[in-house]
Amino acid sequence: MTKVYMVFLHSVLPVFGAFTALLECEEPMINRVGDCITKLTKELLERFIDLQVIYEADLFLEINYTDPTVQVTDRQLRLSNQAIYSQRRS
Repeated sequence: MTKVYMVFLHSVLPVFGAFTALLECEEPMINRVGDCITKLTKELLERFIDLQVIYEADLFLEINYTDPTVQVTDRQLRLSNQAIYSQRRS
């Protein structure tokens, strides 16, 4: 299970790349932070919440994340091929 967790982290970390780069920029970028946070939130939500629910919500805060009916099923989770292969072997 630890290998699957590590592969999951490996697949998620690039999502944070643009956001981290923006925060590390030495130039003033305050005008781009809001859009970058929205993009990051959307990319993370798309991995766990039904896409229709995301696009129908006016605000991400309106989504009831704990409601199982808005969450994707285990089969719909976006895992890398390496994670799937590792899970099958264990």
